[in-house]
Amino acid sequence: MANRELTRPLGQSCQKKEKEYMEALESFNEKNKENARLGTTFSDSSSSSLFTFSWLVTESGRQRMKKLEELNKIMESIS
Repeated sequence: MANRELTRPLGQSCQKKEKEYMEALESFNEKNKENARLGTTFSDSSSSSLFTFSWLVTESGRQRMKKLEELNKIMESIS
């Protein structure tokens, strides 16, 4: 009985983290699509502007990947 009482909150926590992970992944994919569209739009810009834009896109992607990796570690530790 005690095991069942412990499993229920753990299952709910795991489902919540899985939902957060899926939302973050979906957001990451949407941002990548948006960045691709913006990159196409700005392809006529000067090289320094394009470099700055590329750097910002790359940095933004790194931050999102870092968050996804953190959520993934949490999910693995719960499982």
